[in-house]
Amino acid sequence: MIRGVRKGSSSRGSAGQLGLGYQPGALEISGSNPGDPMSHQVTRKALVGSGPHDLFQMTRLDRDKRIGTLREPSRDDLVSRVVIGRGELLAVLEALFVTFLWSSSYVLTKVALVEVTPLLFAAIRYTMASLILVAVNLRSGGMNSLCPSKRDLPLVALAGILGYTVAQGFQIVGLSYLPATMVSLILNFTPVFVLLMEMVLLRESPAGVQVLGIGVAVTGAILYFSEHLTLVDSFGVLIVLLSGIGWAAYMIVVRRFQKSQAYSSLRLTSAMMCAGTLGLLGLALAFEPLRVPSASSILILVWLSTVNTALAFYLWSHALRVLRAYELSILQNSMLAQIAIMSFLFLGEAMTSMMIVGIILVLLGILLVQLRISKRARRES
Repeated sequence: MIRGVRKGSSSRGSAGQLGLGYQPGALEISGSNPGDPMSHQVTRKALVGSGPHDLFQMTRLDRDKRIGTLREPSRDDLVSRVVIGRGELLAVLEALFVTFLWSSSYVLTKVALVEVTPLLFAAIRYTMASLILVAVNLRSGGMNSLCPSKRDLPLVALAGILGYTVAQGFQIVGLSYLPATMVSLILNFTPVFVLLMEMVLLRESPAGVQVLGIGVAVTGAILYFSEHLTLVDSFGVLIVLLSGIGWAAYMIVVRRFQKSQAYSSLRLTSAMMCAGTLGLLGLALAFEPLRVPSASSILILVWLSTVNTALAFYLWSHALRVLRAYELSILQNSMLAQIAIMSFLFLGEAMTSMMIVGIILVLLGILLVQLRISKRARRES
């Protein structure tokens, strides 16, 4: 509670200072927890001014601004700000580490696809990763900690199909047709897909800077693909575009669940990955012959399943508790540069000056789109 005491006068006085009848330094704070909003309530007798200055007609933010000069921030206030800042920094580092793991996945997948068909590779990878996450869930809380509620089950299953069957499965299929850098360039258009979904589903019109950003990004893509684009490459481009659309929809759904905090990151990731893995197994059995992977391919699958999939997707989902989807999407753009460097060093993929210019323009255009999304999201929050 905050009590007001005026030296030599009653608590109700003229609104001479700050419109409240108080002198600076005349407020006294009491309560066991200064960080508790209830501990900062102001007694009506003490802080009622006149007319519009009545603090009980103000928002909490306005109230804090009005009385901010009358008290020093408590130690709990300062500590909470430091913790929040540290938590955001850790989430950013967490997300950047995941982008490094996923960037290396492009190179490792290209190596393994020489011997294994793409859908079978994706099905084995995510089956192993799902089993790992299910085992961790069962050990921590039993079957009840794994299955979502009946009400949320359809949306969780849909997110799994979008994020794993479509996004990850089609991405690996695209890698069997296209160079790793080209696949990454196409997937960098994910923010554009998010913007287009908002236009269709939410009837929201893009801002001028977003239209400019889309134009710059498309120009960069044209410059990049002008070097070489065959009919086979065109089919691969279509597959990867579908992958990007699936990933954009997946991020929107996951963010909705994370905002409600109804499920832990581990539980949510496990349930969605299991649903998506069933879709991958169905596609692999329906469209591809079964082949036994070699020892080197099995080693790659084990690494990708444990580290680059189970651990990485858990960390990514965990980072969404602190960072917004557009913020993670901006960090994810760094993968294009990482993959280009890794592909040049380990896969021997050539990079011409025109392709480098195209990559730079794509990154610049996507950044313009995301900066506008960033401003709007901060304003809404």
